Formats: sequence, C-alpha cells, structure tokens
Amino acid sequence: MKIIYLILMPLVIALSCKTTKETKIVVQDFEVLLQEAYGGLEDEEQRIVRNEKELQDVYGIINRFRRPGIPAPEIDFKKYIVVALFMGEKTTGGFSTQVGSVSIDDDDMIVNVIEKGPKPTDFVTTAICQPFCLVKILKPKSDKKVIFVKTQ
Repeated sequence: MKIIYLILMPLVIALSCKTTKETKIVVQDFEVLLQEAYGGLEDEEQRIVRNEKELQDVYGIINRFRRPGIPAPEIDFKKYIVVALFMGEKTTGGFSTQVGSVSIDDDDMIVNVIEKGPKPTDFVTTAICQPFCLVKILKPKSDKKVIFVKTQ
C-alpha cells in the first residue's frame, strides 16, 4: 500500500502544479488574456486598465518573480479596456477567479466575477497561491463606471 502512495503522490502533486495557461478563450463579451494561480497580489483587488502604462504595471506585478516574464499583449485602448482580477493570497491550491459575463446598462458596465475554491474533501496542493485573471472587454469602450459583482 505504501508503494502505491509513493507512486501516486508525486503524480498528484505534479499534475496539480500546472501554472501556465496561455490559451485565449473568446466569449462574446470578453477575451481571457491570462489566467493563473500564481503571480497575483497578496490582497484582493480588481483593476480597470485603460491605457498601455496601466497594462505594463499589471504585467510588472505578474512578472515580478518570472524569468523570463510573460510579454504584455498589444491592446487597442481606443476600442477596449482590460480588467485585472486579483483574488488575493490563498494558503492552498484549488482557487480561481474569472469573468462570468459583462453587461452594460444606462449608467454602468457590470462585470460578473466568479470565484471558485476547493471543497473540504478536494485534494489540493499545499502552496501559497495568488490567483488572477486578465480579461479584454470586447464591448465598445466607454467611460461608464465599472461595477464588479462576485458570485461563487
């Protein structure tokens, strides 16, 4: 029985430590630029990125411990904005944050944020994580107030 654990545990740990997810998912209202479990902020925060300098600041945060860093994508900030979701520091793996939908009403842009965490019975990596997600909003750029609504 111990041999099975010795074989399975490294496999479980290796599979749960996958960090880089550079696939771009295009949904009608937004495009996921980058979503990972490591490299975010210690505290929860949502940022609206409206120009190249702010985008470079966000990529500076996620690249502070990466060598080489992930290059920032080219964004036409005359047409689009980017939303950066930082979930804050978590003491185990299994957490994620993402955009569920984006809608615009008369006064505001509403970004529905989905946060997920592990169930008490889930096997997760024992590591400090800082999940984050960067999303390009594909709706026409506006100066409307952005409101973040969280669901779990």
